[in-house]
Amino acid sequence: TTDVPTDFIVIYLQSLRQQMQRIARERQDLETQAGEAERLARALGNDENEDRTRRNEIDRLTKLFDNASSNVSQTKVDAEMGGVKAQILAHARDGGLVYPRLSQFMSMGAFLGGFLGLVLGYLVEIADKSFRKPHEVIREFGVPIIGHIPFMTDERLKGGNASNGMDRTAVCVHQPRSRPAEAYRSVRTAICFSALGSSHRVIQVSSPAAGDGKSTLALNLSIALAMSGKRTILVESDFRRPKVHKLTAVENKYGIVDVLRGVAELDDAVQSTSVESFFVLPCGSRPKDPAELLSRPEYEQLIQVLREKYDYVIVDTPPILAVTDPTSIAPRVDGVLLAMRLSRHTRDLGRRTLEQLRDVGATMAGIVINGVEESDGYGYGSYRYSDYQYYYKSYDDGYGHERNAKEDYFSEDRSESIDADILL
Repeated sequence: TTDVPTDFIVIYLQSLRQQMQRIARERQDLETQAGEAERLARALGNDENEDRTRRNEIDRLTKLFDNASSNVSQTKVDAEMGGVKAQILAHARDGGLVYPRLSQFMSMGAFLGGFLGLVLGYLVEIADKSFRKPHEVIREFGVPIIGHIPFMTDERLKGGNASNGMDRTAVCVHQPRSRPAEAYRSVRTAICFSALGSSHRVIQVSSPAAGDGKSTLALNLSIALAMSGKRTILVESDFRRPKVHKLTAVENKYGIVDVLRGVAELDDAVQSTSVESFFVLPCGSRPKDPAELLSRPEYEQLIQVLREKYDYVIVDTPPILAVTDPTSIAPRVDGVLLAMRLSRHTRDLGRRTLEQLRDVGATMAGIVINGVEESDGYGYGSYRYSDYQYYYKSYDDGYGHERNAKEDYFSEDRSESIDADILL
């Protein structure tokens, strides 16, 4: 009796499982049908929207067609009611050109061309800042030209004998018979035998901007004076970028900076060279305050001592428009000698340079034109010069640290630091 109820329960559970499976299948079928119905409903909605759009487009085109048909009908009615009729009155014949007339345009073009040419030539003449004749430089600056230095190429400089250690730009030593050496000797003659020659014993050599050849001029002028029997000393006063000791191959252990500070005696700082009667006072240690050092009374006193010991004192200074150092020295010397290269910027740079020098009461010894083509006979005639662009080099060496000063110095271009501003 106990087995009968158990079998009944098992059969009943199996029946319930079958009913659940059937219900699950029916539910899945219903969900599938519902998804299909939803998809069809969405498709039907899209079709209705597309149908509505196309009906609107058909209505628009129908109205456009009706308007066009109406306009065509109206045009035909107007044409039938009477229009413009064309009639040939006379047959075409050969005629003449009325406009433009060639003779009229040629004469007008010649007049306008000549006028515009004159205007253009006038504007070019005004805009041209270069010099063509020596008297133009003298008239512009009011300072005499005492020399013209020929343009020196790298090949020409390499031809000299540099066995004495001096830089190859010292042409008065390495190439004494060359035209550049003769040009430097003519500058020496102009200084020695000028109206102020007896009083011009301390001469400052500078330039408007870097690259004008001031250091080369100072070097060769000193050598030329020494070769003429004059005791001459070249004094380094470019404390920011000293190069005199490199050009003359002398020691730079002690120099003018050490003398001004009382660290060394003048006799220990002055160096002799391979040229008789030619002495050099190098820079020595690099100062942190070059402008202030040059403005001190000790510098003027040193110049007076050198004036008594030597026949000529040549002072090499930085470019005037680059730093203020040269204007501090200019009132303390007998004359200032400017080295210039002719270019389209010479007029403006030279004018500004002379204004600064005259503001401090400096005496101008003269101007030396550098880089003149040899074919011009030292510049007399039309000035010709190589395409040389003036530029300002950074004279701020960062003297707060000695390491920065050395890095800036040795980072200079070789033609700048060794070839002494000669354009190669």
